[in-house]
Order: sequence, then structure tokens, then C-alpha cells
Amino acid sequence: VELTNDPPRGDQTWAKLDIPYRVASGRAVQLAGKQTFAPGVTVLFEDGASLVVHGALVARGTPTEKIRFRPVSQGGARHNGITLAERGNVLEHCEIAGGGADKGDDAGNLVLSGDSGGADLVISECVLEGSGGYGLVAHGQPVKQGANVVFRGNTKGTTKP
Repeated sequence: VELTNDPPRGDQTWAKLDIPYRVASGRAVQLAGKQTFAPGVTVLFEDGASLVVHGALVARGTPTEKIRFRPVSQGGARHNGITLAERGNVLEHCEIAGGGADKGDDAGNLVLSGDSGGADLVISECVLEGSGGYGLVAHGQPVKQGANVVFRGNTKGTTKP
């Protein structure tokens, strides 16, 4: 299932399919409304792609069915990550890898935006790895980090407050 510049609007549930969702190369796909990812969902990013969520991102995987956000091609930072622009974001049992390809000062796998009144994040049991920037860029937004959040192989470090 390929996501382009014209995705569905409003609250969406991303069901687990036998194939991954795919964000097209070089695109910043803007998602409006609450985005709920079912356990076991995989989202693959082509080079230079990103997701920007204007609403809550709720991704609650399980220990046996993690939610994965990864590059199509392995080997270093390939995509520009996920930007969260509003409050109510929850990540549990997720893997986010290969973001921060633009390598700018605020590049990362996961970026909280101060726009639209700010974003927040509750995160636990997740791995953020292989970013060309940071694992997480908070921009001074509130982050509640629970158990077993692992940062590894992020070029600029784990988090940027």
C-alpha cells in the first residue's frame, strides 16, 4: 500500500496487512487526525520520505507483534523520519530505524514539533536506531519515557532536548 502526497484525511486505523505500507520516495506525507497503528504493522520509507502527523499517533504493538517504521533499503539513514505536531502520541513495542537522512541540526528518527501548540510523547518498549541525527528530537516538548526504550547507532546521539 503506497502513501503519496494525498493520503486519507481524518482519523485512520492502519490495519495489519500481509504487505507493508510504503511511503514514496522524497515525499513528506501529511496525515491529519488520529493515526492508530495495529500491532504488527510495518511502514517502509523510501529514500528521503517522511511522515508528518497533525493529530495523535497511537502505535501500541505487543512483544510478539511490534510496529515497525523502517527504510526500504538497509544501510544507514535513508528517510527523514516521523514528525509529531500535536498532543496525545503513544508508542509501545515499536521499532523506528533509518530516519534523519537530511542530517540537519534537528534530524532524527522521531521529531516532536513545537508547532500547533506543541506535541507530547509517551514511549516505552521501543527501539530508535540508525538515525543520521538523533534517535529523538524533543524541541522542549514533554516526553514521558517508560521502561526499555533503547537508542543505538544514532549518529548525533540518543536525544536532543
